Parts: sequence; structure tokens; C-alpha cells
Amino acid sequence: MRRMTGSNPYQAPNPYQAPSADPGPLVSPHDVTLAQRQYWREGDELVVSKGASLPLDVCIATGGRSDGKLVTKNLTWIHPLVALTILINIIVYVIVAMIVRKTGTMSYAFSPEYRKKRIIGIALAIGGPILSIAMMPLGEVFIIIGMISFLATLIAGILVARPFTVKKITESEIRLKVKPEVFAALGL
Repeated sequence: MRRMTGSNPYQAPNPYQAPSADPGPLVSPHDVTLAQRQYWREGDELVVSKGASLPLDVCIATGGRSDGKLVTKNLTWIHPLVALTILINIIVYVIVAMIVRKTGTMSYAFSPEYRKKRIIGIALAIGGPILSIAMMPLGEVFIIIGMISFLATLIAGILVARPFTVKKITESEIRLKVKPEVFAALGL
């Protein structure tokens, strides 16, 4: 009987054997970066993946440099046609809105200047209507002025305090209307 030296000539390579060498990077350098997959631009809308964080150094409201404090918010969107149910009854609207609303979470930052402006807007939206109601008992003229100032301060405060507009929320993304400066700051 002859003794063989070396490897077995009848042994075929094992197709199920794990590779012995490092296969290299799994992601092509031409693929998009993680940040670009979390947010991107489609027309005049900023599309953000649910749960994503926008860059910490960019203000979502102005596109300027932020103060570095991250804000995480649960956003809600209701299709605009649902508002027609108010014509039936306000209670019907509330019930339908609670059922069909879409929600999503995202994180973003504000600039110090916008944060001050937002605080003023919130104070205006809360304090204006309270002062308007407080001056109504002073007389008939103040009732009319109070009603007008109630609506005016409420609407103005909400508009000043709102950094962006939620256009739509789907199962995986949040679509926002932001200022053009924000796109430039995000590199989009």
C-alpha cells in the first residue's frame, strides 16, 4: 500500500465552508450615507424617515447655526378633508381625527434666536387670549375688541411658534414644508 503525502487529491472544495478572508466593505462607497437616508429633498418638501435625527448644528426653522440642544417631538398629521366633518358636528370631527391621524417622531435643533422667537409666540398664543377674555367684562366695546384680539393673538402666536409645516405622514416618512435656507444648510 502506498502512502500519500500532501493533500487528498480526491477531496473537492467544500461549498459550505465559511470564507477565510475578510470580504471587504459591505457598502459600496457610491451608496448614500446614513444621514442622506434619514432625510432628503423631494421638490419643496423635506422628507425625514420616522425616528430620524436632523443634524445637531442646523436650525430646522431658519437654517442657521443651532444651539446644539436636540428636541424630539411626536408629530401628528390629519388629512385636510377630515376637517369637513366639523360641518356635521365637532364631536364627530374629534372622533374621526383621532382614528385617522398619522404620527411620527423626529429630532431637530433650534438656533438661539429662533428659540427666543418661539417662546414669544407661545406666550402670545396663551397670554393674548387670556387677556382678551379678561377685558371683556369692561364694557360692550371691549367685548368686540376682546373677541377680535382673542383670535388675532391666538393665530399670530401659533404662526410665530411653528418652525415648519407637516405636509404628510406615511408609514415610514414625515414630509415637511421648510424654508429654502434649511435645504441649503442641510446640503440638499
